[in-house]
Amino acid sequence: EIELRASAEGYVQATLGSLRVEPGRDLEGVRIVLERGGTISGRVTDPAGQPVADAQVMIMEGQPGVSGAFHGSTISDGEGRYRLDGIPPGRRTLAARHQDFKQTRQSVDIEVGDVALDIALERGATLAGRVVDESGEPVAAVALALTSASVQLFGRPQTQSATSGSVTMRGLAEGTDA
Repeated sequence: EIELRASAEGYVQATLGSLRVEPGRDLEGVRIVLERGGTISGRVTDPAGQPVADAQVMIMEGQPGVSGAFHGSTISDGEGRYRLDGIPPGRRTLAARHQDFKQTRQSVDIEVGDVALDIALERGATLAGRVVDESGEPVAAVALALTSASVQLFGRPQTQSATSGSVTMRGLAEGTDA
């Protein structure tokens, strides 16, 4: 069995499942219905109101902090602008992250049509240190990623140690979700 997925700008992705291709037979009369979706767009800014380029913006099901179906992501442009479309109507969570700022999440009600929502990122704490081996010598190119048992981190903070073993991670939230 196979699935047929259809997507187009401004429409919610649709899936038609349980299609069976049998030897010597064509599949005729297949019909897939696309429903109009919502669009959310805006600007990502820093605490001073300046645009933040290269921020990851993602939309998903459910409330902030609760895992749910993923509906798309994008990267903000040089002016901090982002746009996501084809989002199913309903209450969704919009999340944004940039390596220099704390991750943010907020609930948004999506309707068919356009929703405008600007995202203001906040500066976070910095983690700095050094990766060494058992004899105290620096270890380069070590992949490091933050995880949290208490908070779901999308686009979790990650970096790699330098030749000197030094490592710096910015934009960490204070408390248990560092």
